[in-house]
Amino acid sequence: MDNTKESKKLLTLIGGGATAMPPSDGTWLNPEKHIESIDELKDEDIIWEKTTIIYTFIDIDKFVKNLNSVRKFLHKFGRETNQGEVVFEFDGKFYKIDKFDKRYLKEV
Repeated sequence: MDNTKESKKLLTLIGGGATAMPPSDGTWLNPEKHIESIDELKDEDIIWEKTTIIYTFIDIDKFVKNLNSVRKFLHKFGRETNQGEVVFEFDGKFYKIDKFDKRYLKEV
């Protein structure tokens, strides 16, 4: 199952529905580069990608019940798509995951 479909299914379960925004252009600084100023920054220092934002309103009881599934998905998604980090927002706070749990390796 593709990651967008899987994430929408999970968010539909815990929120009753989910909305995916059209793919957007995203960029992030290559973590192997140590750029400190705009004068040092080159195009090859930036990783360019299409990204999708998916959101839902949370039913707190369903969220708590499925918290392990949310964690598993975020870590699996980060590893399978070779992300530098995966971010999510919950309750007005922004969270970043940049070390992905090896227990959630892609199943073959």
